[in-house]
Amino acid sequence: EIYGCNSEYFQRAEPHHFFSGGSGFDYVYESIIYTWIPNARIVTADCFMNREEVARSTGWKEDKFVFKERCLTGDVRGDVPKGLEDKFVTFTQLLNECKRKYGIDSFNAVKVNIEASELYSVKCVVK
Repeated sequence: EIYGCNSEYFQRAEPHHFFSGGSGFDYVYESIIYTWIPNARIVTADCFMNREEVARSTGWKEDKFVFKERCLTGDVRGDVPKGLEDKFVTFTQLLNECKRKYGIDSFNAVKVNIEASELYSVKCVVK
């Protein structure tokens, strides 16, 4: 999943804050980040996952790994399936919440992916 990453950046810049949009119980990216940067703080957002299930499956504590039951949307209204509006936030809203609650005001790297299962879930909700 980490195509195009510049390993020299990680060694030189000493990044600490990462955003991972979409997980689907696949935490390879996050695991690699923790291997490279053990004291990293990762925020993952996925509105199709449950916070308690994620905590059980990863074992990571909130001081290192923040999971938000949210999905990202743009500023255009009406682009979110009916009934799921409260689960979607803009990136700016998410970042503001991270700053307010966790002291994270920016991310050194951003990874966003949408799995086929998430697309299927959205299609099922829309029908």
